[in-house]
Formats: sequence, structure tokens, C-alpha cells
Amino acid sequence: MSRRPRLKTCLLIAFLTFFIALGSVTADTLEDSIRARNFHEAMSRIQKQLPEATEEERQRLLLLLADCQVQLNQLQEAQETLAHLDPRTSPARFFRIRGQYQKHKGEESLADRDFRQALKLSGSVEDKIDALCELTLLHAGTDKSERLWSQALEEASTANIPPQSWTNIYRTRYEILIQTGQTQAALDFCRLMRRGLEKLSDKRGLVWAYLAEIDSLKRLNRFEDAENVWHRALAAAGEHSAPVLLMWGYPTLYDRDDPPALRRVLSEVEKHWSSSDKWSDYERYHVRMMQAQIWLHGFNDARQGLRYLQLAEPLASTEPRPAGERMSVQMNFHKFGEGQSSDIEQVLWLQLRCFRELQYDSSEITAFMKSKLDLLPAGERPAWLFTLGKRTLPEEPDLAADYFVRSLEDSSGFTRGLLLSEMMDTFYQYGLVAHGREKESQLQSWLSERSKMSERFEVFRYVVPQSLDREWSQNLWSGVWSPQGSFDDRRIFLRLFGDRLDEMEKELSRVIKESEASANHFETPGNLCLKAQLLVLQGRYAEALAVCEKGQSLDRDTKNFYHQFERLASYAHQRLGENKVALERVRRAREQYAKSGRYGAEDFELDCALLEVGYLLDAGRLEEAIDLCTDYKPRSEGQDKRALAMALSRAHLQSERYQPAWDELAELETEVPHSIFAAAVMSQRAAILHAQGRQDESRESLKSALALARSLESERQRDVISMWREIDPETSPTQVPEAQAMSDVPETNGWLTRTDFLRLSGDIMLAHPEFSTTVELLPRSLVSQAARLEQGEALVEYFMGERELVILLSSSDGYAIRRLAVDRDTLQQWMGKVRTDEESARQLGRVLVEPLEPLCAGRRLTLVGHGSLLSLPWDLLQLKKDPMVQLYEWRLWAGPSISESALNSKGPHRVLALGGVSGLRLPGSEREVKAIKDSGFGSVDALTGPAANTENLKRLLPEADVLHLATHSTPTEIQLSDRMLPLNEVYALPLRTGSLVVLSSCEGADPGEQQRGPVTLAAAFLAAGASEVIAGTGRVGDQEAEALFVEFYRALGEGLSPSAALRRAKLKRREANPGGDWSKFVLMGG
Repeated sequence: MSRRPRLKTCLLIAFLTFFIALGSVTADTLEDSIRARNFHEAMSRIQKQLPEATEEERQRLLLLLADCQVQLNQLQEAQETLAHLDPRTSPARFFRIRGQYQKHKGEESLADRDFRQALKLSGSVEDKIDALCELTLLHAGTDKSERLWSQALEEASTANIPPQSWTNIYRTRYEILIQTGQTQAALDFCRLMRRGLEKLSDKRGLVWAYLAEIDSLKRLNRFEDAENVWHRALAAAGEHSAPVLLMWGYPTLYDRDDPPALRRVLSEVEKHWSSSDKWSDYERYHVRMMQAQIWLHGFNDARQGLRYLQLAEPLASTEPRPAGERMSVQMNFHKFGEGQSSDIEQVLWLQLRCFRELQYDSSEITAFMKSKLDLLPAGERPAWLFTLGKRTLPEEPDLAADYFVRSLEDSSGFTRGLLLSEMMDTFYQYGLVAHGREKESQLQSWLSERSKMSERFEVFRYVVPQSLDREWSQNLWSGVWSPQGSFDDRRIFLRLFGDRLDEMEKELSRVIKESEASANHFETPGNLCLKAQLLVLQGRYAEALAVCEKGQSLDRDTKNFYHQFERLASYAHQRLGENKVALERVRRAREQYAKSGRYGAEDFELDCALLEVGYLLDAGRLEEAIDLCTDYKPRSEGQDKRALAMALSRAHLQSERYQPAWDELAELETEVPHSIFAAAVMSQRAAILHAQGRQDESRESLKSALALARSLESERQRDVISMWREIDPETSPTQVPEAQAMSDVPETNGWLTRTDFLRLSGDIMLAHPEFSTTVELLPRSLVSQAARLEQGEALVEYFMGERELVILLSSSDGYAIRRLAVDRDTLQQWMGKVRTDEESARQLGRVLVEPLEPLCAGRRLTLVGHGSLLSLPWDLLQLKKDPMVQLYEWRLWAGPSISESALNSKGPHRVLALGGVSGLRLPGSEREVKAIKDSGFGSVDALTGPAANTENLKRLLPEADVLHLATHSTPTEIQLSDRMLPLNEVYALPLRTGSLVVLSSCEGADPGEQQRGPVTLAAAFLAAGASEVIAGTGRVGDQEAEALFVEFYRALGEGLSPSAALRRAKLKRREANPGGDWSKFVLMGG
């Protein structure tokens, strides 16, 4: 539901599109019209000539018609026309046009084949140049493209070709340079191109060159230089200056924040209006529209804006302009239409906006809307009728329903679905439950009947952000009952899409993948923004944060969605209980929107303000909340204004300012009298009365609130009763209605049976073909291992897919699966920063560990991973309050155990400790060995200095329950006093079966780039017979290792298991050195 009329501008900087008017003089032939890109005019002339044409002439006309249809992106019509053509009539042109058709469809290989056929069959130099230029563009960014363009230039240089062909060659080169990011080179080429076209005396081509130069300068942020070139372009265009005015005026308005530049645009328009009799109605209309928008959006002068809109209305066409002939910005005042608006729709919706901003009387606005209804084309009436109906609420619900029915009668496709969604929301907002449920039922039927995924997805794309938008506003007034209350809009969303979420998520993933593959830097962040919103609505906040981070990394330069991601991330933080960072991020986003000169930023700024007010109230920062509400309330309207008034009342009440709290509630009930919002107002009034000691009046207000909530069959009955119990427990109702089966976070926390676990695992393997060759344990192996696990143990396996993180859990109590929308690249970025960046450690904690809670709380975990997960410092992952080391005892999986641990037998245990190796400057290692001997754990054979050699190691090793090596190592060899012991010899060491090996050295468990089953020293000792190995995943300091293992053996001596002893030692070291090397040591076992 839109708070204000939506005007979304999308500048169409396609120069030949803007250049139409320069060829708008009457063309002698159809070919001239098409070269001048007057496709609409050419099509009209073709249709008139076709009925009386001979077969030969008919073929020529159909070929020209197909050319126009392809240029206008009318692909279905072009396909039908091409099917009736005989290629032999004009083979080169036929194959070029068909190649363009294939290119528009995305069939690049077929387009390449047709363009090459056109080149082969070219009957003229112009045909050959056209084919070469098309091939050049098709292979942009390759050496082949450079060769093809050079060939086109060579052909042109040796023949007498018309200026249009030279313009085509120049245009092709310019587009290639822009597409490949060579903006400075494009600017240099523009100047070269301009000199060439001046010699040809090609006025149209020369102006086009100026426009290209302007575009290059704008891309380089050289706006002053671009404006100077614009003045030269106006002079060159002469009487046909309308497209040049539009080309600079619209970007100046919507892409910059420069009022003086806008005034210069208006001045130039007035100068050139004297020649407007040479312009078409279409051009005059759009220049007037541009003037209106500059006054309305650039200077916030709705009165002047309305004046120019009324001048534009008589010039407005009732037919949507085809994309290939469009010079204007595209304006969407609502989300119900398909395709481009007609001129009349644009001008009427903008007038409606002006009436609202000028605060025209409601009856005047309604009369205006009724009087203009018949001017709109049938396909553009539904949104107008819906808006008319909405204006009658809440006073005349039946009249509103009548307008809504008329709106639906004129609608089709996904427009109908969007309208049904908005009607449903509108009725629910006003508390008209019966009407709302009727529309919800109709929308459910519509979704079930749609065979086109694209139509269902378009409605989904609309409903997701709208639901979240309402939730943010609702949080402020529902906080009367509870800051963390339930969400009505989420219930509606899940009723609509709960059974369809899987298909919607798959479609969204497909759309994201397509936009990423095409390197679309606008669509990809936009689609990721939708994904983050969906995850928030599902209560999947940690995943939403991951998507926001990725979206921001892609949108760091253009910032089309950057601050939207910041706002979404703040809300996810707040729902996770991270209020401080939530407030910081939403305030940062609000301040950035406030500085932005982009149109529409004020809407997003208000969204941020709503969130920030809520966070401040929750934090008890009442004066700041009051100041923010006071600032933004005058700028808001509708549900947002009501929400801010309620927030002000709440803040004043908590500050014991009862009269201001009461005053803010004035007239709120009557605005939406039958809604649950009115029940919230009554509850707030009851709270104020209670605080003033007016208990009887307070009870009466609560009775009214409860009666209204019950009449609406709202879940909020529970909230009213809970509030009543707090205020007056003796008189509160005793019966509380049962809660609906919907919570903030989806119910996914239960155990799965073996059958369900294997079934769902099968779905994962189908979705990820690489799963089976990446993970250590397949799902059936996890099931078989569960029988060997003791009570209180869990086996957790991770799979990092390209776009999804999968977690599989196995225990004696059951099984669990978590699938998180976190891609591999994002995970690896966090892993790379986990030691230096607190937020990366927190993100990893959110997605790797917290999804398993409460199933894993208090359990000993065996973690099974691949790739970067094998060297991750798990202990540093930050969970809600503490790092992982504080909460979990864990180890890394190293294959099934082949024997019982030697430490399980009765002691005393024998320890072989080797350190102080000759030739190494590791004094801590010698102290470490002596400390082990003094620890009281078992009988210790200590080898230091020259005695720490290979012979003594092999001699004493068979009797040792524990082997401790304090020395230097790499992933593939370990240093003894006499030599380096390589990996292949480690495999053959006479280890006692089931022994514990401690590698107090560097990189003994470092997997490097190995992804699965890495070959390391630790793995070699396990293969030689050890049951468990403790080793480092990176380089470690001598003193840190010494301190850690002194504590470790002290804990072993107290009877702790190796994993428990290592955890206690790490906790001790964390107290002394939070960021020390202690976190690089891991315990590996089966």
C-alpha cells in the first residue's frame, strides 16, 4: 500500500531514442522514415499501402514493417511478419532484421548466424556496414568485435556512403566503448566523431555526436563541461531542439541536486519555445511535462507544477508510446500497470498529486477524478477506479467495494492480482474484515489459477515490500501492548504465499542468477533487496543480514539500493536483539537519505525515521524519540502519521506528561474507527487514565478496545487482555483466546525422523549436484553414525553451496536440517576477516551455530566441514552474548574412530613429550615439556635438546598414551633434533593404537587450498593409529602455545576429556589474551 502517489523515474538514455524529433520532418520514402527512426509513422504508412500492394511490393512493405517492429521491440508481431516473408526479396536486409530479432530474444548464437548470412549476401556497401556493425555490438568486449568494427570502417572509407551509415559506424564504436567501461576513450572518440560528421554536413549526426559527448561527460561527473556541450547541441539542433532539451532536463532533475542548473534548463526552454510550432504535439507535451516536473519535484512548487500540467493535458495522447519511440522518462504512479503509461495517464496522476499537495478539498479531488475517468484508456482505468474507491473509506465501504469491482472488471493479468492485494490490505487496514476476507479469497483463487509464473511472481514481488512497509508502521502503534508483539501482516502474507514460498524463492533465485550473469548492476541489487525483505518476513534475520551485505558490496558505487539494505539490516539486527547496532545503522541510512538529492529519497527517509523512533522507544531514550516524531510527523500522512502520533503519545506517557500524551490521541479513533488501530488508541487511552489514577474510566476504555478486537476476530484480543491484567488483574477477563499458529520465527526447531531427514536430504542433493562429491559424510552415513553417538553429543555437517548454506545435524535424539540463503562467497569473505572484524565473527555465529539452537545447546559437537571451514577459528564465532568457546565443547571430524581412546583406560598414563629441539630458537617449547612433567598427569618421558631425535621417538612411542611434540612444523613435515620428519614417515610411526597426539607447533592441521579430506600432519597421525589429534591451523607463537598446553595438561590431570580440557585451557588463555593464537588449535577425531 503506497503512502503517497508513487513516481518512479527511470531515465531512458538511449540516444537514438531521444533523437527521433530531429528526423521528424516529412520523409520522402518509407526508407527515409526508418533511417530517421520514425518507426511509428513508417508503420502507419505501411499499413495504408499494404491492401493495394502487388505481391512484390507487399514483400518489400512487410520487410520494412518487420524492421520497425523489431526496432520497437514488438517481438511477437515481428515473428509473425517474418514468417510471411520470402528471404529472396532482399536477402541481406532480411537476415539483418531477423538477426536483430534473435538478438532481442537473447538468442545470440542464432543472431550471429543471421548477421553473418546478411554480410555474405550484402548487395550494397550500406547493407554490409549494417551487418558488420551488428556483429561488432554482438561480440562487444572481444578481439573479434575490434576486427569487425575496423572492417566496417575500411568498407566505409573506400565507398561513397550516405551520412546515416557513417553515423551508424560512429554510434557502434561509441556503444562498444561505453559497454566495456572505457568512458574516457568514449569521450575522446565523441570529439573525433563530431569533426567527422561536421565534414559530412550531417546535421542529425552532428547533434547525435553532441548528445553522446554529453553522456560521456556525465558519466565522468563533469557536469559543467556537459552543460556547455548541451548549449552547443541546442544551437546545432536549431528549430528541432525539443529532444535535446529533454535529454538534459530530465537527468538534471532526477540524477542531480542542483537547483541553479534546473533554472538554466527552464530558461532555455522559454528561449526555444518560440520555435515550438515546428515541434510535434508529442514533443510539446513532453517539454511541458518536464517543466511541470521541475517545478513540482525540483522546487516543490505544486502550484506552478499544476499550471504546466494543465497546459500539457490538451497535448497528451491516449495511446502508450512504443518503447523504441519514447523520449520521456517513464513514470509509475502506482504499481498496477503493465508497460508504459499513456501521456494522458501521466499528466492526470501528476495533477492529482498537485491537488493533494495543495490540500484541495476532498470533494474537489473526487470530482476531478470522476470527470477525467473517461479520458483514460480502458487498460489504465483500474488504478484510477481503485483510488476513487479508496477515497470513500471508511465512511462508505459499500461504495468503495463498488468502485473496486469496476476496477477489477477492467483489469487482467498480474494487474488484477496486484489490485486484489491492495484492496485486501485496504479493507483490513480499515477494519472491514468481511470485505478484506472476500478479497483475500479472490486473491488466493487468482494465484491458484495463474499458469504464468511471471504473473504470480509479479504479485509476490509487490506484496513482500508492502507487507514489510506496513509492519514498520504497525510496530509503533502496536507497541502500546508489547514492543515485540505479533505481526498481523505476516499472517496475511503467509496465508497467501505459505504454500508457494518454495516456488517463489526458486523463481527469485533464478532471476538473481540471470541478472548476475548479465552483469546488470541495477537489477541484481534490486532483486537482492527483495530477497532480504522476504527473509525478514520469514523471520530469517541472520540470512537477511548476509544478503544485505552482498547487496551493498554490489551497489557501493551507484547506491541505488545501498541505503535500503542499510535500513533492512538495521531491522534484522533489532529483531535479533542487537539494538545498539540497529540504531546506528538506521540512523546512518536516514541521514544519507536526508542528504540525497534523488527523487523519492524522502519516502525512504521517513521509513527510516519510523524504525528509529521505535528503536528509541524500546531503548527508553524518550526525549530523542519525541524530537524525531515532532520533526517527521508534519511530513507524513495516512498510516505513518497516525503511527507517529501514537509513538509520541507513548513517549509522553512514559515521561509522565499525561496531557500531551492524551492530546496526541485526539481524532485518531475516528480516522479508522473500525480497525484494530482504533483498539490500540483505546488501549493507550486506558494506560493514560490508569497512570492518572482514573481506574473506572481506564476499565471502560479497555472494555471498548476488547469489544472492538473481538468484533474484528483479531489476535490482538490477547494483547488487550494482557494489558488489562497488568493494569487491573482483579477485573480482567479470565478467558484468553488461543493464539493463531503463526510466530515471528518459523517453527523449524523440532527433530526430524530418520525418514524425513533422508527425504529432505535427497531434495538437497538434487538441488546441488556437487553435494555428494564435496561433503565428508553423505546423509545415510550421518544416520549410521547417530547410533554411535552418546547422549549429549551431536554430529554437525556443513555444505557451502554456491548460493546456499546447508547444515545437517545427527544425534541419538533425532535429526535436523537447516537451509540458509547465504552464498559461498559471502561466507568465505567473513571467514577471511573473522580474526580482525567483530561483525564477521558475529555473522558467522548467526549462520553457522545459532540456527541449530536450541537443539545443540549444551551438547558436545563434532563438526564436519570442507574447504575454509576446516581452518576456521570456530572458538571466535560470536553468538548472541558470548563467543562459541564459552558455550560449546567441540572438535573437528576426522573420520570414524578405529579404536577406543587410550585415555579411557585406567591410569597412570604414559606421556612422551618432545621439545627444545636443537637448532630451533623456541625456549618456550622446552619449558612446556618440563611443565608437562610437573603437571601431575601420568608418567612423562621428556625428550629435549639432542635427545629429541627420531631414534628416541620411535623407541618410546609404542608405550605412550599421549605424544606431545613442541617444535616447528609445516603442513607436511615436523622438525626433530636430528632432521625433519616427512609426512610419509609419520604414517609409519609405531603409535600406540588409540593414543592422543598433541602437535604444539605451526600448521599441523592447516588444509591450505584442499577442499575435502586434506592431507596434513594431523591426518597422518590419525592414519597411523591416533584416536585424536590436537594441532594448529596456522602459525602460532612459542609462548602462546606454552601457556595453552600447560593449562591443558593441568585439566587432563583433573580427569577432563581431551576436548573438555582443551576448551578449559582456551577459556583461561582468552581471559589473558582474547585475540591470541590459542584459537588456532583444534582437536580432530572420529
